[in-house]
Amino acid sequence: MTAMRLHYQGGDGQGNGPSHAYALPIHLLHPLTPQGVFSVHATATPSAKAKVDAVIKKGQTDQTAFVKRQRDFVTAQTNTLQGTHDTSAFAAAMNAQKQKAKAEADKQIDVQYDQLIKIGTEHPELQAPILSTAQQIGAFLTSLIASVGAFFLDLYHKIVGWINSAVDWIKGAAADAAKWVSGAVSSVEHFAKSILSLF
Repeated sequence: MTAMRLHYQGGDGQGNGPSHAYALPIHLLHPLTPQGVFSVHATATPSAKAKVDAVIKKGQTDQTAFVKRQRDFVTAQTNTLQGTHDTSAFAAAMNAQKQKAKAEADKQIDVQYDQLIKIGTEHPELQAPILSTAQQIGAFLTSLIASVGAFFLDLYHKIVGWINSAVDWIKGAAADAAKWVSGAVSSVEHFAKSILSLF
């Protein structure tokens, strides 16, 4: 889990996560018995399942709030840009927010991984599915960070284009932000449901 955590918290120093998912060793997901056959995972007890479910649901809540904070940031920066028309300052603020978003995603990985490690220590029968879940959480947060970066860059280019063509760019930016948030929140909900179905 430590290697996986470090992988997902890595990046290029520009607010981008890793370019690929962590390669989880197959022998950890499907250990062999002394007889050389794949072991069958024990079924999770209701209390253990409830603990994992709570971690996943809390992650969903945190990720949804994370997405909405990005929207709020864009709205505030767009309102500032409307008064200043300083696209350079807007671009700098968006880049700084992208790095801040990556740091926040790293904290979410820490919190969720620490909780899953604790559950896996208490319930060794769940270690393989917890490893798989942790890998998926890391990959999902990496894709969410990539989405934030792409959203910021796309919005910047659109706003500059709208300003240059005298279009009402505030409405366009607000519509784009609403569309991105809607898609990102749906993605978070779908991801959490798919992970909850594993246990």
